[in-house]
Amino acid sequence: MKNINKMEEVSEFDLTAKYITVLDFSTGDVCQYPIEIWNIDNETVENLIENLGHRLKDCEWMVHKNEPIIH
Repeated sequence: MKNINKMEEVSEFDLTAKYITVLDFSTGDVCQYPIEIWNIDNETVENLIENLGHRLKDCEWMVHKNEPIIH
C-alpha cells in the first residue's frame, strides 16, 4: 500500500478517490472510510483520521478509488 503524503500525489486522485484506508498499528485494525470530497488534501485527510479516533503517529493511510474487498 502506498501512503499518499505529497500534495501532488493526492491531486492524481482528485476525480477518482472514493475511499480512505487507515492501517492503525495501535489497534491492529484496517479501517476503510468512504469519502465524498473529491478535491481532498493531506491536512483534510489527517484531520478526518484524527476525528475518527485514530492517532496519526500510529497510522499509515492511503486514498484510493477501489471499493473495499470483504472476505
